[in-house]
Amino acid sequence: MYDFKLLQQVTHQVKMTLIAVSGMFIISLISSILTASTVSNNLGMIILVAGVCLCIFIWGIYGAPVLNYYYFLKDITAGRSRHIKGIVKKIGESPVYKDSKLYFYEVLIDEDGEERLLLIDANTPKDIVKENERYLFCIHENYIKNVQH
Repeated sequence: MYDFKLLQQVTHQVKMTLIAVSGMFIISLISSILTASTVSNNLGMIILVAGVCLCIFIWGIYGAPVLNYYYFLKDITAGRSRHIKGIVKKIGESPVYKDSKLYFYEVLIDEDGEERLLLIDANTPKDIVKENERYLFCIHENYIKNVQH
């Protein structure tokens, strides 16, 4: 499910978001300096504050989630993994906000008589597992990396 190509795509998204936010900040800084020196110091300050607020808003809405997903992918592709076998008992209906500030589907499995909660990334298809079927899960911590039937 996760490969180096996906990590490269997300890395590109992070870089583009950083470039866009930096560009917006530089444009607002230059326009506020020009406005403060030619028109009014107060108007220049208002333009700078509005530009900084817009940069913080854009980073919070677009940049931070992509950066969190990048760190998740980096950890899951480079970290240690293990294999477990189990029968899927229940799959969550909708994604929940968990751990790394990302959305996951909760998958409850029965592993040799013990229940275990695993997490499937909400950006992957939820229908890779079906209830009441046995699978071999490749997991990192409690995140599902790969599934084999």
